[in-house]
Amino acid sequence: MVLDTGVLMDILDGNNESLYNKIIHNSVDTYISRISLTELTYVVCRKIGGESGRRVINNLLASNLVKVVSQEEVHNLAAEFKCRYSISIGDCYSLGLAKLMEVPVYFRPEKEIILILEKLRGECDVVVTK
Repeated sequence: MVLDTGVLMDILDGNNESLYNKIIHNSVDTYISRISLTELTYVVCRKIGGESGRRVINNLLASNLVKVVSQEEVHNLAAEFKCRYSISIGDCYSLGLAKLMEVPVYFRPEKEIILILEKLRGECDVVVTK
């Protein structure tokens, strides 16, 4: 599965136990884009400070619970999504990565995603968390 930044942040905050358990107990391959890693890093930094934030991110990466993917094809697919939809570039990277890996992508129920959800589902498997 691919986790968008908001969903990954929810997991780190302890707000999505069911998805966390799915990752931990089912050994599901979980991917994030390099852009999501950048977004996550600055969100955590703003929330708990630079040094503590870096420690959280380093621990996450060392855990191997998520794999960071930055293949060239992800950039191309993200650009295609951005061309077609007025959504954030981070969301486009998550969608592009999901399409490339042929796995579901998990998003928070954000307005810009909900408005085009059916169109997105025509291109890849989009799951909106609760």
